[in-house]
Formats: sequence, C-alpha cells, structure tokens
Amino acid sequence: MPRCLFERATGLYTGGTNYDDVAHDTATHIQLTLSDYPFPRTERWDGAVGIRAATPQELADYDDADRDTRAAADLDAAINKSLRDLLLDIEQRLRAAGQNSTIPDIAAATNQAEYTAALKEIVKSYL
Repeated sequence: MPRCLFERATGLYTGGTNYDDVAHDTATHIQLTLSDYPFPRTERWDGAVGIRAATPQELADYDDADRDTRAAADLDAAINKSLRDLLLDIEQRLRAAGQNSTIPDIAAATNQAEYTAALKEIVKSYL
C-alpha cells in the first residue's frame, strides 16, 4: 500500500512510495497510507484520513499551474536552442577566421549552463 504525501494547505498530492515513509515537514505536509496512488489533478486530501474529489476551482488552479509549468519548460527549450544556434554561428565565424585553438567545443554543450560557460570562454578569449 502506497505512502502518499499531501500538502496540508492545499490537499494536493505531491509524491509517494510503496516502501519507506516519505521524508517531509509535518507542519506543511501529511503522509497517508492509501490503497492506491491518488490522481494529482482530480483528488485531494480530505483533511482527515482519506481523499476526496477536487473542486472545480482546484481543477482550474491545477490546470493553470500545469500550463504555466509547460510554458516555462517550452521557453527554456527555446532559449537553449537560441543560445546554441548563436554559439554555433560564432564558432563557425571564428573557425573561418582561422582562430581554432581556443574555441570551446560548443557542439558538445547540452544545456543552458554549458552554453553560458562556452560563451564566457569565447568572450574571455577574444576581448
């Protein structure tokens, strides 16, 4: 039987496990042992020892938060793609100018932190 963690303030399911207790702050979260995992969108802690159906407002709030999370992830992906495209263009121009020795391997970068580090290295080398 899963041990399920819920936020006390909202009743929102935040995670769980079939094994050990979930580490949590008892002031902000409550752990329940249930027969099955709840559906985070449609079920909430009932304030006692079980779960209840989410209200229409809770469903709307969940959907809004989910949409915001997806939009933020899409924006991060677009920023990463833009950074990568910009850095690859800079790399191509530097290599075409014969400045190959200090150019970081931009094609190997996979996330925003690596792109930023590569850009800093380019700026440091050529300014």
